[in-house]
Amino acid sequence: MEAKDWLKYSFVQQKHHVPRLKKYLAGRAFFFYMPNVARTPVRWTLAHFLKELFDYYFPTNFRTIQQEKFFEFSQRGSAVQDYRHALEELGSSVGNISSCDIAIYFWQGANHYL
Repeated sequence: MEAKDWLKYSFVQQKHHVPRLKKYLAGRAFFFYMPNVARTPVRWTLAHFLKELFDYYFPTNFRTIQQEKFFEFSQRGSAVQDYRHALEELGSSVGNISSCDIAIYFWQGANHYL
């Protein structure tokens, strides 16, 4: 994740991780931060903040929805590289999809001429 890398390589102290992210938040993420985190940002760990933000932003069954999309995903005439990239992105959003699973579903969903 870019935010974690930025905080690590900028040598920001752990207690300042969450407060530093505030200026990069917008939309719903900012509206989550202000009432929930802004009063006591140093009490939030980065991991706790990211988990709570994820839970706020996405429905509780988000991974299930993404998993269903992954299993039903097919090339549908798109370029092979675009299809592969989209399938990998979808697989990473599910969280427990291996590279072997991606390869299997790649071939199952590929256009028949391949």
